[in-house]
Amino acid sequence: MPHSCPCPMESAPQGPALCPLSKPSLRPHPPAGPGYAPLREEAVRLFLALQALEGARRPGPLMQGVLQTCRDLPALRDELFLQLAKQTSGPAGPPGLPATEDPAALRYWQLLTCMSCTFRPGRDVRGHLLGHLERTEQALPDSELAEYARFIRKALGRTRGRELVPSLAEIYALSRRQELLCTVHCPGAGACPVAIDSHTTAAEVARELVGRLGLARSRHAFALYEQRGTQERALAGGTLVADVLTRFENLAAEEAEPEDSSDSRWRLCLRLHGPLHPEGLSPDGHELPFLFEQAHALLLRGRPPPPDDALRALAALRLQSLHLDFSPRVPLPRLDHLLPPRAPPREDPTRSIPRPPPSAALLAGAIWSPGLAKRRAERARRGGAGRTAGSLAREGGGGTGTAAAVLGGWKRLRGMGRAEAMAAYLALAAQCPGFGAARYDVLELSTEPGGGAPQKLCLGLGAKAMSLSRPGETEPIHSVSYGHVAACQLMGPHTLALRVGESQLLLQSPQVEEIMQLVNAYLANPSPERPCSSPSPCQDLPDTSSPSQHPGLEEPQGQSGCLGQLQE
Repeated sequence: MPHSCPCPMESAPQGPALCPLSKPSLRPHPPAGPGYAPLREEAVRLFLALQALEGARRPGPLMQGVLQTCRDLPALRDELFLQLAKQTSGPAGPPGLPATEDPAALRYWQLLTCMSCTFRPGRDVRGHLLGHLERTEQALPDSELAEYARFIRKALGRTRGRELVPSLAEIYALSRRQELLCTVHCPGAGACPVAIDSHTTAAEVARELVGRLGLARSRHAFALYEQRGTQERALAGGTLVADVLTRFENLAAEEAEPEDSSDSRWRLCLRLHGPLHPEGLSPDGHELPFLFEQAHALLLRGRPPPPDDALRALAALRLQSLHLDFSPRVPLPRLDHLLPPRAPPREDPTRSIPRPPPSAALLAGAIWSPGLAKRRAERARRGGAGRTAGSLAREGGGGTGTAAAVLGGWKRLRGMGRAEAMAAYLALAAQCPGFGAARYDVLELSTEPGGGAPQKLCLGLGAKAMSLSRPGETEPIHSVSYGHVAACQLMGPHTLALRVGESQLLLQSPQVEEIMQLVNAYLANPSPERPCSSPSPCQDLPDTSSPSQHPGLEEPQGQSGCLGQLQE
């Protein structure tokens, strides 16, 4: 069934005759896309929709259908711009006073507003349209139509093309020349309303929220994410937020889930984007609770699953930060609000692991973490020796033993303040293996002629190193610190070139732009191998991002004093 606007001819109201299209303008264009009738037939349907718009009770869906047809059939865009210019003009130039009070004429102005915020007209059509708008402003300087003309002229100077047509909420706002109110969820600060227009980018929203929350002088980097449940996608700085809201609207219409829970809907969130610096955080302001709540959310999702002793210590610190000192009158929250779900039992790590093919070991050598093989062997040696008491309590004793251990740790934190507990939580979480790491499914392309088929791998980006592992395995094949990364650049639409020493690795993924953006944030972080004054070798590209997961990548770096205090 064609995707064109459903406007049967017999249902179209009898209004003023629409100006016909000039026939030569449609002849040079290719046929319409899949699902559409021939271009001239679609043009007729489109202009019947304009007639139906005059008396429509709900003009929003009809306008959205017209915009969608123009998005799918670019050949019709300039024709519609010209047609709307004619419909908003009188027989001898700009509309007179009676036309300013005509509801039908107002609908055309509203659709022209939506068109101008969605598409860029061709050069000739743009000049004709700007002339029409200027004449309208001069003829009716104090009218509502002049306000529409000024709004449209300003939009034409900013519109650079949209990925999606406006949502119904945006069409409603544009029809009244108003900004669109969107909600961004900020850890520790709740839902923050932000006014946007059709041209507002994700970077602009993130900057506004960072300033509003007093994080402008923070050492941390923040970015806008789209999130649903455990899925998160970093938005590139140049992404139009209005397009994201349209995508949310389309997904909600397609899924139509009966339950309207917060985890079932996509939403916008402000997130830490890059390495965590838990030291030196001020006890005042929003930064400490912001990072605290985000870290807790990551740990609840098992990103990463911390060791059992650290897990109980983090749960105790969470209780201390929420309720201060232990009291038998304070009810213990549900364990799933404090601890992540229990991970499935691992396979025996002592089993033999097949040697990776040569392409997977391309970057193996002295530049890769030298102690990795030793740690893997030691971990395999200890694998069959038994599990910690905490893991046995979780597996054998169920939730009762874990709850008792958490309560015991909470009691030993008596006297610790709320801010101190949050700071200790962050310090301990930052020591957990792979905290805040992101994982991407990639294809490794061979750099040798006839090197074989691409190999499926997982690229992990941690705070200090990146790693390669096989799908389904958290144990990396190789790991390299960012200080040894010599270059990181885009080689194609979905191909990333990573140069480490004298070797080069080619990775293919639809998320290469997000990978580059995140690597750039880590490379900008000072390290012994790369001082802070060094320029970043990774290009900063505007990009769109995709879901990422956060398994463990780094080795633990010892226990904080707080964990020792909890285990005394």
